[in-house]
Amino acid sequence: MVFHRKGGLKSSAWRERREVLSIRAYLLYFLGTSISFLGTGMQFIANSWLVLEMTNTSMSVAILLICSTVPGLIVSPFAGVIIDRIDRRKIAYLMDIFRAMVLFSVPALYFVGQLEVWHLYLMAFCLSIGDIIFQPTVIALIREVVPERLLLTANTTTQVTAQAGALIGTGIGGIVVAFYSPIWVMVINGVTFILSAVCLSKMRKNKKVSPSTSSYKLNELWMNYKTDLVDGVHYLKSHRSIVVLYTLLLTFPITLRLINVLLPSFSKYVLEVGADGFGYIDASFAVGGVLGGLYLTTITKSAGRNFTMIAGMGFLGLSILMFAFSSHLWVAIIGYFFIGLTFQVRILYITTIQQTVDNVYQGRVHSVFTTFVTSISLVIYIVMGYLSEVFSQRWLYASHGIFILVVTFIGLMVLRTTKDEVRKPYVKEA
Repeated sequence: MVFHRKGGLKSSAWRERREVLSIRAYLLYFLGTSISFLGTGMQFIANSWLVLEMTNTSMSVAILLICSTVPGLIVSPFAGVIIDRIDRRKIAYLMDIFRAMVLFSVPALYFVGQLEVWHLYLMAFCLSIGDIIFQPTVIALIREVVPERLLLTANTTTQVTAQAGALIGTGIGGIVVAFYSPIWVMVINGVTFILSAVCLSKMRKNKKVSPSTSSYKLNELWMNYKTDLVDGVHYLKSHRSIVVLYTLLLTFPITLRLINVLLPSFSKYVLEVGADGFGYIDASFAVGGVLGGLYLTTITKSAGRNFTMIAGMGFLGLSILMFAFSSHLWVAIIGYFFIGLTFQVRILYITTIQQTVDNVYQGRVHSVFTTFVTSISLVIYIVMGYLSEVFSQRWLYASHGIFILVVTFIGLMVLRTTKDEVRKPYVKEA
């Protein structure tokens, strides 16, 4: 009976995946972003290699990361209001076109012999602006075009493609960089954004957004900005469960930034596995991410939403501890695989937030979260860069694993008291 039930759940999950892909608007979004994920997977390795070639100093990579982080502090507070007032489909494909133009400008400067390193810093800054506006836009857009019961399936399908794209894109990017030039990666990535923009522009929304999201013209946006922002803050204050969910979700981007900062030096100086070993470890995260995304819906249906959310976070902490104390390459690969696998439970947090937040507040609420993530990311890059020179990376990883286990326990306690608030209706203050 148990095996039959599991098989039924697995079949149900795959039926839902086919059903969500039969929604034309989502299918176009899926095709567009799948193409652009390949380009995004190539981009970091190309950016890093090109800036290193031009400067011959590792500090330039740190500057590149900072340039890609700062826009979140500047743009996010404004982006949320705009996302909730303008056609989200148009914002999404315009951001794709904007990012493509930014990328094409680098090869243009290179081929005329005018490319300088500050152009790459500016490129990272501008691409980050596009990313910061695009990501909360598509999170809200998916909420518009996909029925609520299929949201988790839609999100996991997208994330599986993202991880697969990162894995394949990184490999292709490495080949292009090794045999040709990082400049051609910029060209390829720009083309993927154009193709994505074409797909997104063909989308037609299955749901009508509240009239309030489109009632203002562009020249009225600035006048209503303050009112909308304050209204968004009041909305968050009246929904404690949303604040709790976003606070728990914050654990995942913090984890991602921390492991990305520490992994190169941990691989080289602690594990002593060289560049090849570093590549194997990094790739294992994406493999785990693909499997985690594929089976998250099935596990959630079987074990329950709250249990999966809390258990997933707890196993993430244990996986980081396993990785922290690994002494051989194969143990590190397995540990990092499980980090990627359990990291995908964040999709369940995002889906729960999508289902909880009223559609007209999706942009503002998620942009508040993006602002916090950006602020914390800057702190992590600076603090971890310093601490990794003073303390063992092994103990920094272990400390973070313990931190996640503590957050898991706190989340277990808090979610019990807030679960009844998830569907609390919001009455706008006069």
